Formats: sequence, structure tokens, C-alpha cells
Amino acid sequence: MEKRITLLEKENDLLERQVSELSKAKEELAAEVAGIKEDVKRKTMVSLSEILPEDEGEKKSFFQTFRREMRSEGARSSGPWTTQASWNSIRKRMTTFEVRKALGNPTRIKQSANPAVEYVYLYEGDLDADGKKESGYVNFKEKRVVYFQYPHRFQFEESSVPAERSWLSAKIAMKKLANPIDRTLE
Repeated sequence: MEKRITLLEKENDLLERQVSELSKAKEELAAEVAGIKEDVKRKTMVSLSEILPEDEGEKKSFFQTFRREMRSEGARSSGPWTTQASWNSIRKRMTTFEVRKALGNPTRIKQSANPAVEYVYLYEGDLDADGKKESGYVNFKEKRVVYFQYPHRFQFEESSVPAERSWLSAKIAMKKLANPIDRTLE
């Protein structure tokens, strides 16, 4: 029994030393974390006067750029229409449901005066913060896609554009040249 008590006392001393070492390590880590937090706080606490340019013209330009960036971020987060992959999935004869599933809700829907097109889904926004709206559109007749146009932001290689889109684009461009009054697709 005495051997067992002695063994338990040794184990207890060992455990007390381990707890003491862990407590000391915890205090050191807490102090280190507090120091890091203080450094981060000092580095992130930048006054507005340090960021803003002194010159009024530069200040105005700074805020205009900031506004454009904020609007652009809002447009980019407005739905899947802002990605090239979403537009690649659009095909002729798709239903309105399939288009909304692929591109999300349009920013505007307008009726068309063109008898070949009933209505147009417009997808618009400043996607690259240059101050100009990029827009794509999808034309429908009898709730099916008859034509669509990518936002100008996307540059497609000729091989990535299906033949029916290239052919249809050329056909519509020729029609516009022949009939300059019909501008409902713009």
C-alpha cells in the first residue's frame, strides 16, 4: 500500500509540474496575443487625413474612383450574369425560366417594338469600375430566346463562340445596316 501511495504522490507531483508549465505557457501566449492585437490596432488605425490627398482636384478624383468601385462591386455581386460562364450557357430556344436560372433576375425588362421580339431582359452594371455600364441582353419571342448579346466586358475567342451566335450576330448587324430606323435591340 505504501508503494502505491508513493507512486501516486510522484504522479501527483508530475501532474502539478505539468499544470504549472501549461499555466506559464498560457500566460506567455496571452501576453503575445495581446501584443499582436495592439500592433494590429495601431497599424489599422489610420486617420482619414492620412488617406485623403491634399489637393482638391485629387480629392475629388479619389472620391469619384471610390464611388465607381463601390457601384462596380454592387454590380458584380448582383447575380450570376456578371460571369462569362453564365453567358456561355445561354442558347437559342431556352425558356425564360432557364435564362433566369443561368443569369439571375434581369436588372430591367422592357417591351420591344420589333414584332420579332416580344420583350427584352436587360442585364446592366459597371462591372470593371471604369464609369461605363456594361450591358447584355436577351430577346424573347413566345417565352423563348431568339437572340442575346454578351456584356461588352467579356472578350471571347472566336472558337468559344458557337457558330449559331456568330451567324446570328452577322445577320442582325446586316439587318441594322439595311434598316437604320429599327433600333429596338440596342
